[in-house]
Amino acid sequence: MDKIIINKIVSPTKEILDITTKWMYEWWGVEDKYKYDDVYTYMKNSFNKERLPQTFIMCLGDKIIGMYQITYRDLFIRPDIYPWVANIYIEKEYRKKGYGKILIDSIKKQVKDNTSFNTLFLYTSHDNLYERYGWQYIETIDNKNKLYKLDIK
Repeated sequence: MDKIIINKIVSPTKEILDITTKWMYEWWGVEDKYKYDDVYTYMKNSFNKERLPQTFIMCLGDKIIGMYQITYRDLFIRPDIYPWVANIYIEKEYRKKGYGKILIDSIKKQVKDNTSFNTLFLYTSHDNLYERYGWQYIETIDNKNKLYKLDIK
């Protein structure tokens, strides 16, 4: 079986940048009417060492199968809380095979090793998913999305 690696990438290859940009563009770029080039630029600037956003990718052997980001802003109506984990993504063919759990479980370690933050926030429409991984429910927003927090200590 291929080894699973989750890394913060500082200098992405063109392949990594193309794959993650495609995911982000198809996921929210089209809906929010962003140009593909704008999403590409956002992704390019999210691969860095010192500041947020920071992008982490999950590889199975040599294949990129998932990602997430740590960012200062995700929920417009809550500018008072940060940082956020956002854009958690697993390629469709790898879903429901345990890779999502590995990716989510890695968040706490990666944030602990790569930032000075003690708490993370998450905004999602998924029901009863993140509680399994230690996230604490805070409130429901707009009658469907849920706000969670995770203590990093």
